[in-house]
Amino acid sequence: MSCPAAWWSRDKLPRMAFEISTGEQPGALIDWQVYILLCSDDTLYTGITTQIIKRFEQHATGTGAKYFRGRQPLQLVYLEGGHTRSSASKREAEIKGMTRAEKTILASSWGYALFTDVSVNPQLRCGVGAYVVLPVSFLKHPPEAIEPTEITELLVVRRFADTSSTKLEVQTVVWALEEYRRERHPQGTEKLLLYTDSQCVVGLQGRRAALESKGFLSKTTQQELPNASLYRRYYQLADELGLEVVKVAGHSRSHSLDTVHTVFSVVDRAVRTELRFWIDSL
Repeated sequence: MSCPAAWWSRDKLPRMAFEISTGEQPGALIDWQVYILLCSDDTLYTGITTQIIKRFEQHATGTGAKYFRGRQPLQLVYLEGGHTRSSASKREAEIKGMTRAEKTILASSWGYALFTDVSVNPQLRCGVGAYVVLPVSFLKHPPEAIEPTEITELLVVRRFADTSSTKLEVQTVVWALEEYRRERHPQGTEKLLLYTDSQCVVGLQGRRAALESKGFLSKTTQQELPNASLYRRYYQLADELGLEVVKVAGHSRSHSLDTVHTVFSVVDRAVRTELRFWIDSL
């Protein structure tokens, strides 16, 4: 089975997710973005730019908008591209006229969803991990409108040797986060939601303080935990990317019409199929 390293880059995403009809004459420069920042005083700031990372840094260092004298930008919560200078200014004014609730709804449709799943053979100590990255807006589609091939074409699959169930779950997430950051996403520029059914991964944030205070050492042996390096790397990546973890409930008929579970079931089937193929080839 081939493992295509496919990504949805912005130029491949549905245009409705990042562009609007500008009404400009053909040939107008379309590289302007409208953005919303969450600030340290819990306000939402809206602006326009052609370089979001540079603009964020300007606001943070006090060389940007006067609005940031006395407050700091904390997080980019919305980014909308595909604008000319004129259409960006119009959209900026439109968003500034929204209520906070309306801006929050707008922001909730932006960002990316990362789905990961694994399948492991404990006897052979081998397993398969897979992930897929989708725009959050994709999850608003009704499940009956989703073709499984839309997801399988974007899946990235990898085989892992000398692993266990717990180790593989964290290995797969760390690998997926590293690829996500390396391939397409500069640090801190987009909201990222991780969807997983791994209790181990979900519980890592709650265990963080205890693990770090003990230097990732085992209580009983005072030796470093077997997966300590993976835990450290996971925390580092989660901090850099502003990761939010969403627990996916177990498979059941009650979730059969849920879009999140529709996507997750495709990833689940892919790792199981790949693991069977691998074992049959041994």
